[in-house]
Amino acid sequence: MLTRSKLDIKIVWKHVKKSYSTQKSNQISVFNSLSKAKEPLILKNNVLYWYSCGPTVYNSAHLGHASSYVNFDIIKRILTNYFQINVVNLMNITDIDDKIIIRSLKEKKNFLNISQFYEREFLDDLRLLNCLKPDIVLRVTEHIPEILNFIKKLIDLKTAYATESGSVYFDTQNFHIKSFFEQVQPDSETDSKDNQEKRHPYDFALWKARKEDSEPSWPSPWGHGRPGWHIECSTLANIAFGRELDFHSGGKDLLFPHHHNEMVQCCAFHDMNKWSSFWLHTGH
Repeated sequence: MLTRSKLDIKIVWKHVKKSYSTQKSNQISVFNSLSKAKEPLILKNNVLYWYSCGPTVYNSAHLGHASSYVNFDIIKRILTNYFQINVVNLMNITDIDDKIIIRSLKEKKNFLNISQFYEREFLDDLRLLNCLKPDIVLRVTEHIPEILNFIKKLIDLKTAYATESGSVYFDTQNFHIKSFFEQVQPDSETDSKDNQEKRHPYDFALWKARKEDSEPSWPSPWGHGRPGWHIECSTLANIAFGRELDFHSGGKDLLFPHHHNEMVQCCAFHDMNKWSSFWLHTGH
């Protein structure tokens, strides 16, 4: 079932809760990318909430995408069919992004025409690969108000700040948790060239101010702009699952900075030290 509105999400929840089994599953251990160790899977009411990082729809999917989604589909089928766990799976569609804008300008097409074409192609690819459909699919562009509210709360919590240009950044020096940062060695000199408005090289964009009138943009308290990549996933996951997330999955190339930044945003937003019980990553 593919849904794209708040009302549809409520319908999905109503449907799946009625059909769920309460049978207790056998003890399962899952490798957690964050701890780099196997940990026991502990669920409430035998329900597993799973957020899948979906595609940025600016081009056709490649074999690396196929490998990742097939691997996770196998895991989902084992959990559902063998262990009788009730999996609720949400996938996002990133339909606004630098690469989408660049392609739309190059081809002189509306950015939505680009993203909608490749979204349809991607979902058709999943069908041809015999992957199970996600229970919920959400597009970024259809949830801008929720993204703005998420950013506003982070600013109120003093973990984000607005700049004179109208962009908003997460303040990495004002919020610290154990995350994927310890597993990588980012190049601060390279990162510092990203934007001179940042207070620290590792700060990352939550809202990107519009640079040209031709860019797709939405009004915000800080001026016209669009969401940063990381805040999109955090907000969409929050819409359906809030702070109760069991699995967060994606390719290993997303571990840093994307999943790291998602984690710190959500931990700040929910005032917690760990968001998502497990992080799952596949190779390509």
